[in-house]
Amino acid sequence: HPTAIVAPDARVAPGAEVGPYAVVGDGSDVEDGAILESHVVVGRRCRVAAGAWLHPHVVLYDGVAVGPRTEVHSGAVLGADGFGYAAGPAGLLKVPQLGGVEVGAAAESGANSCVDRATLEETRIGDGTKVDDLVMVGHNCDVGRHVVLCGQVGLAGSTTVGDGPVLAGQVGTAGHLRVGRGVKAGGQTGITGDVPDGATVFGTPHLPHRDA
Repeated sequence: HPTAIVAPDARVAPGAEVGPYAVVGDGSDVEDGAILESHVVVGRRCRVAAGAWLHPHVVLYDGVAVGPRTEVHSGAVLGADGFGYAAGPAGLLKVPQLGGVEVGAAAESGANSCVDRATLEETRIGDGTKVDDLVMVGHNCDVGRHVVLCGQVGLAGSTTVGDGPVLAGQVGTAGHLRVGRGVKAGGQTGITGDVPDGATVFGTPHLPHRDA
């Protein structure tokens, strides 16, 4: 669109679409068949892969990669700073968040969902994973393939999720734990420690669902 702003060293493939008032930053790559609708902001050094679809008002901070055929819905923010602070004599000191975000192929991020950048490496969302509206994925999380994160799920920093779990609405995890492959967690479960592969849990703190 004539109102789009594309940095001189950004690369936009001939088969891509960049809509009204969209911005593509320095060093970014928008591949063939990708669609950036109106008011999308793609920061510096981002990659929007072939066939990806970014709806209006999506924001990709610097250093975010969106995989092929992945859909990102309106208002989603990928790559904002992780929530990292250290106590100092004058109050809280911000820990620089220098990593990025990688979203795999055929994934989906719902409206107003947020995926924070890693402190040093990458926050990862696997192939085929579906993130519902208003979901929060904290910094350094590693979410596997074909995971379902329902509305208002919150993953604290450095949570690892294996392939295939379903976390129902408002499930929350503490940080630095592992949710195993194929886990199912009922609505509003509070996961406070590692969950083994194939478990079904419920309650806060989480318990085997029959016990809960």
